[in-house]
Amino acid sequence: MRSIALTEIKSGIQRLREKGGANPSSLYDLTNGFVTAQRTIKGRPGTAHVTALPPGTKGMTAFGGKLVVFSNAPVESGNPLVEVEVVVHPTEPAMALIEILFAEPFLGFLYVVAEFADGSTHHYYLQRREAWQANRNYAPGDIVEPTTRNGFAYRADRLDGASVLLWAPNVARTVGDIVEPTTRGTYQHEVIAVAGPAPKSGGVEPRWSREDGGITIEESDSQADASTPPATAPPPTTTLPFEIYDRYDTTRP
Repeated sequence: MRSIALTEIKSGIQRLREKGGANPSSLYDLTNGFVTAQRTIKGRPGTAHVTALPPGTKGMTAFGGKLVVFSNAPVESGNPLVEVEVVVHPTEPAMALIEILFAEPFLGFLYVVAEFADGSTHHYYLQRREAWQANRNYAPGDIVEPTTRNGFAYRADRLDGASVLLWAPNVARTVGDIVEPTTRGTYQHEVIAVAGPAPKSGGVEPRWSREDGGITIEESDSQADASTPPATAPPPTTTLPFEIYDRYDTTRP
């Protein structure tokens, strides 16, 4: 077959037969190419092979500058450009992941719809957490991810049991007592000094120090009897002051 060099396209796609053969300034068809602004033909760029995806993973989406695939168990991607997110069946963690039906960014995180071997479909919102840091204090309930992400997040929890004394109002205090805030935080607090003959906690929980070695001062009246109810305020008067009149102005002198 005789080849013709297409150096300039003047009439676009032209499928009408003309005497003398094909017109070198027109096209009958064009595949995997496009016409430039200069009316020349340029082939469309192809895709390049980046990496082999981890075996057993499903789906793929682009997020955070990386390719994200999905599995129901941790899998090493073997490529820094590929991340594996773990999506697990809510009641059967070992159930195989069959297909990713949807995976797109939504409000800064991935929203994923996954189908499992039992035919059920479940929705996931994969909120990412900060990476674990060495020599950092973590409070119970804090959530971190490994520095090398494996698809899981980890919640900090206490290794010991709860403190003997959870803060409460009007509780006797002794030097050496270990007190914990009612809202669990990073620190427990040790009583290092007391005042008065019958020291006890106050009626309002103090604002606890959040620094290592910080001091919290708990205000309380050690002489007050917690069983004595506080004095009540006098009832409000119903008599209008002399400078205020009722709506009908009948009290004006």
